[in-house]
Amino acid sequence: MNQPPMKYTHKTRLGNWSEELELEETKVKDFLRNKASGTLPSTQLQQKIDRSLLRASLTFSKDGLVHFGDHLMLLNKETDGFLVADVYDQIKGSDEGYNTFTAKNAFPCARSVFVIKKYTKEKDLFQDDVVHYGQKVQIQVNPLLFKKELLLHSCHITPSHVAKLSRRQEAGFYAKNDFNTVWIIEHVDPKVRFENEGNPVLAGEAILLKHCQTAQWLASDPAHSTKSDFGNEFEVFGHSFQSLNKTQNLIAEKTGRTTIDIPSRNQKDQNCWAIVLASNPDQEFDESVLLKPLDINDYLIIIRRKVLDQGPYGFTNLLTHFRKIDIKNVGALDKEDFKWGLRNRGIILSTEELETVFRGFDRNNKGVIDYEEFVNTIRGQITSKRVEMIRRAYGGLMERFQGEIKFEDLVQAFDEKNHPDVINGIKTDKEAFKEFASAWKIQEADRVVTFDDFFNYYNDLSAGYERDDQFQHMLNAVWNQK
Repeated sequence: MNQPPMKYTHKTRLGNWSEELELEETKVKDFLRNKASGTLPSTQLQQKIDRSLLRASLTFSKDGLVHFGDHLMLLNKETDGFLVADVYDQIKGSDEGYNTFTAKNAFPCARSVFVIKKYTKEKDLFQDDVVHYGQKVQIQVNPLLFKKELLLHSCHITPSHVAKLSRRQEAGFYAKNDFNTVWIIEHVDPKVRFENEGNPVLAGEAILLKHCQTAQWLASDPAHSTKSDFGNEFEVFGHSFQSLNKTQNLIAEKTGRTTIDIPSRNQKDQNCWAIVLASNPDQEFDESVLLKPLDINDYLIIIRRKVLDQGPYGFTNLLTHFRKIDIKNVGALDKEDFKWGLRNRGIILSTEELETVFRGFDRNNKGVIDYEEFVNTIRGQITSKRVEMIRRAYGGLMERFQGEIKFEDLVQAFDEKNHPDVINGIKTDKEAFKEFASAWKIQEADRVVTFDDFFNYYNDLSAGYERDDQFQHMLNAVWNQK
């Protein structure tokens, strides 16, 4: 006898519904707990990036020489990238060592600026603080990035110490001070290397970094690249890349133009580095101020920099986004809407940062802030000098169009090919034009552009130019004015 089919209503639950419900509740609880403790992967990643990319000081050398204690960057010729430390990427199996790479997009920040130190466990003949060729040195990670002393380290290849990608001699930053962290700066030209020993090292001059323990040179090669949280980077390791001109050196030795004590082969670009110091005194500052507890002004500077990184119309776009969130059109946002308004524009604040900033603009403790006041504050007040620049540019356009500027006339008059960013290769002419046209909120082609329209546009744009002469040059260029 066949059993009649079972009938179920829409309220009937089948399967392991109870276990699945408990699993979802557990996931939510774990998320909230990790969010409160700051251990969410997204939060940790943001903290890592903020710490690593903290702006760092470069030393300005008045005499053009490299001195011990200088804060410097190391540029590799082959990869065209700067040496960087990743103190969040620990070398497996090590006591305490962290990986190092070269990165093309590096700028003076905590992970790319290092301190050059004298090796003090052995005496040398040099009594001054100038770095000389042939002198033993150590390279230390910036204290901004890591409180403990980390030194550039290498050692002979072993099963537990080998470069992960190239399988060559490992290089990294270790929390130890032994002879494996000692290097010698040598001249790149083997024909004058011996004669240059004892001479001061010039900033910007091509050098070799030779490891004292293994006699291998520090190297980086674009053939061994990896993706990190900071983009595409190239492995750093110890290996001698030498040219194949042995025969020519033997001929030179036979004719007496060289001797057997001179190295017979040149080092390739993988081994060539340049010490980069500050190009002007403004790049040198007291880094200790960055370690003090931050207040609301510090947070506003950080937010301002992030908005500027999004392009010249970042402030306008942020304000527009806030207005979209403000569906009731009251001109104010509560803390949650303010947080997500910033986050949707790529600006992620920690709980402490959000509380500090929001409290600073919540004047009456009503739980809401005036978002236009916030945007105007981080954008900054335009100077009277720049107001006059904008007024002159508008006056020139008024003369060209006989006292009335329609929006279609303004768009046609804009010379995107003459824009400094286009000339410098930062943008294409199409990108510059699209950026200009989309920033205006005018829809009608025959709409008259008033001075207020023109001023409001350039008031926002002005924040992206640090110097008055740069702002003036841009105005003259795009409107073909003198």
